[in-house]
Amino acid sequence: MMKRQEMWALRAAQALVASLLAAGATGCVESGLYEKTARDLDVSRRENGVKEQQIRALQWQLASAGQQMQAISQQDAMVLADLDRRVQEATAANRALAERLKTREEEAEKLTLAVARAEEEASAKRGPPGPTVRLRPEDLKRIEAAAASRDPEVSKMLARMEKILSDRAARAAAPGERAQRFVDSDLIDPWNGDRK
Repeated sequence: MMKRQEMWALRAAQALVASLLAAGATGCVESGLYEKTARDLDVSRRENGVKEQQIRALQWQLASAGQQMQAISQQDAMVLADLDRRVQEATAANRALAERLKTREEEAEKLTLAVARAEEEASAKRGPPGPTVRLRPEDLKRIEAAAASRDPEVSKMLARMEKILSDRAARAAAPGERAQRFVDSDLIDPWNGDRK
C-alpha cells in the first residue's frame, strides 16, 4: 500500500517537474499552473495521510479481532476438553451402575426362586390348601359362647390332671419305696380333653 502511495506521489512530482520544465523551456512560468500543481500535491498528501490513518485503524481492528478469535478458540478448546472429561466420567458411572443393576437383578431373581421354593416346601408340608373361611360376626359370637360353655369342663379336666400329678408326687415321696418313673408320650388337649 505504501508503495502505491509513493508511486503516486512520485508521479505527481514528475508531472510537476515536467510542467515546470515545459514552462521553463518557453521561458516564462505561469503561476496558475504552479499553484494548481502545488494544491493537487497538497490534497494528495492529505488524502494519503487520511488513508494511512484508516489503514492503521483497520490493522489495529484486525489484530484485535485476531486476538479475540484466538481467545475464543482457547475457551472453546477448554470447554470441549471439559465436556469430553464429563462424558468419560458419565460413561464410567453408567457402566458401574449397569453392573450394579445387573448384580441386583441377579440377586432378586435368586431371591424370587428361593421364595418360590420355600413356598412350595411349606405348602407341601401343610398339605393341600383348604378353602379360606371368612367368619361373620354372628359365627364368632357363637364360637365364643361355645368356648365359654366348655370352661367348666376345662376346669374339671385341669383338676383331674392336678390330682394325677399330686398322686404321683405322693407315691414318689413315700419312704423306703423307690420312686417310679413314668414316661408318658400322650398329650392331652386341654380344650377337648382328647389324647393325642
